[in-house]
Amino acid sequence: MIRVAWQLGFVLFAVAAAALPGDLDPMSLLERSIRSDSENRRRSASYLYREDVTQRALTGSGTAVETSSASYEVIYLENQPYYKLTGRNGSPLSPSEQEEEQRRMEAVAAERRSLGGTSAASAERPRITVRYSRIPDLHQVRYLGEEKVGGYDTYVLEAYPKSKVRLTDLGDLETHAMRVRLWLEKESLLRVKMEGEVLRDAGRLRKGSRVWYWYAPQQDSVWLVQKIVLRRPLKGPGQALWAETEQSTRGIASFRPNPKSLYRTGYPELHAHSPPYILNTKMW
Repeated sequence: MIRVAWQLGFVLFAVAAAALPGDLDPMSLLERSIRSDSENRRRSASYLYREDVTQRALTGSGTAVETSSASYEVIYLENQPYYKLTGRNGSPLSPSEQEEEQRRMEAVAAERRSLGGTSAASAERPRITVRYSRIPDLHQVRYLGEEKVGGYDTYVLEAYPKSKVRLTDLGDLETHAMRVRLWLEKESLLRVKMEGEVLRDAGRLRKGSRVWYWYAPQQDSVWLVQKIVLRRPLKGPGQALWAETEQSTRGIASFRPNPKSLYRTGYPELHAHSPPYILNTKMW
């Protein structure tokens, strides 16, 4: 049954893609976007910002029945972004919590140096994201048209999982489980918006979950994420049907990195993901 469903999805996708205009190749458009994204992410390494994460348990009507929040400073640590916890539920960390966070940061720095950027340090907080650079390998892509989003003219693409792919790790598994829709700004081909729908249980993701990303340019034309919302279904007794995590950035500022500093800058792929397109996965 699963094989038949995959095959049917492939046929429907292929039929839709066959109707594309002859002068527009969606896969080449996506690959150009990924190259632009790589350069944008390299330049984004000169930015620091704060991140507010709000978690909610929602009823079917969208009413929050439970809420918690945390604040982070996002910095570069050994060529990779690090999310330094600074407060919970509107209050700063206690002195003992600050000391614990400092120890965690030093442990992550030491382990990242030993790993050489090849894997996540064990002391890191687990996060998930769409692995953008792997979409051409893991998905088929079709062109949906043009749309104005946030005042920008965009190309709209949709990526649907291929039936037979080689999954290298957890990031591939979770990305391949999603149908992804992209809104690419026409001139830069960078993402203005991205939406992912989880089609099956995979890794830390559950079928029916959805994630939305919104991006905006800075003064020097570097695009950074402004907000990420992850919503996943809840099971069990109680009013809450959905768990929602909302991340928003603030206090964005560029800086001149000091190469002798502990916070060495560069452009990493954290689990092959780039800052700041990363989701907090600590849920109820």
